Amino acid sequence: MCFGICENQTDELCKLAVQRNGCALGFVKNQTDEICKLAVQQDGYALGFVKNLTDEICKLQHKRTTTLQFVKNKLMKYANRLYNM
Repeated sequence: MCFGICENQTDELCKLAVQRNGCALGFVKNQTDEICKLAVQQDGYALGFVKNLTDEICKLQHKRTTTLQFVKNKLMKYANRLYNM
């Protein structure tokens, strides 16, 4: 995928890329909540590339139980961060 070397990443281009392949999120320079949500909806494994986890994004992932084991550590770190504030 040539998206990773694209220097002019508009939000529209990023949305198109992650809608096609959620894991393209790993190449997105400016991760907005909307782009991250689209990526996780397309592919639950994209949660591993989310830089700023939110409750809403985690809830999207929770619906995708087939990949929950993969992201268990990331979700636990997020939960610990919330409760240890």
